[in-house]
Amino acid sequence: HEEMKPNELVIKWKYDDGDFYDKPFYLYRDNVLLDSISTGDLIIPDSTVVSDSLIYSYEIVTNEDCENQIASAYHNNILLNVDFDENDKENAEVIWNPYENWTRGVEFYELYMSVDGDAFKMIGDLSSSQLSYTFTSSDLGFEHCFVVKALENGGNNAYSWSNINCITFIPELYPYNIITPNGDGKNDTFHIDNIEHYPNAELTIFNRWGKKVYQTREYMNNWGGLHNGQILPNSTYYYVLELNEPRSPDKTINGTVSILK
Repeated sequence: HEEMKPNELVIKWKYDDGDFYDKPFYLYRDNVLLDSISTGDLIIPDSTVVSDSLIYSYEIVTNEDCENQIASAYHNNILLNVDFDENDKENAEVIWNPYENWTRGVEFYELYMSVDGDAFKMIGDLSSSQLSYTFTSSDLGFEHCFVVKALENGGNNAYSWSNINCITFIPELYPYNIITPNGDGKNDTFHIDNIEHYPNAELTIFNRWGKKVYQTREYMNNWGGLHNGQILPNSTYYYVLELNEPRSPDKTINGTVSILK
């Protein structure tokens, strides 16, 4: 899948007894002749498809002049979709059609996921009858991309990748409301869960009189209640967190944090 191109399918095939047949083969897609192929063309790209929304069926046959024409089984691509309810911000249903017509069928499916452009990692090893997977967001990032791989039963090492389909989750921010800067390693700084997914966020903190006591961009949970090198007095402080993240529906988060020494 690392080499997959959008809207392209790659057909890989092989044949036996090649010394007895030196004529062209013919590639059909959905029962329509697509191209003639030579015996050396064992990897055939098809870039005239819409593989992220349609299922295609392929067949390879020998020359029609042969007394006993031989045809392969039909094989289809895997179309993967992700159903995501905008009212349910945590769950997505990953669904795909079965890969068909391997002699011994599919042994199992492997489901992979990539988050925010990172490398794909396998998140599910699924039986041949399982054609869906419910994914629950764990605040890993914004863009979640999925791809499934079918593996042939019988030890031939054949496989088929689906298209890649992506959805966007919104990592929830959870600001703590207390700082106890006593050096015991517990609540020593103002902590906001998942702030690492908002690298452009700008945090500004004010005292009760509206005086700015702290401001930074790219906040990394490191404010320990200091102002001009001194720990501020016990009190309630007010923060404004500007997210600067176009994918988030929230633009600004406001709240309070108390310092208790």
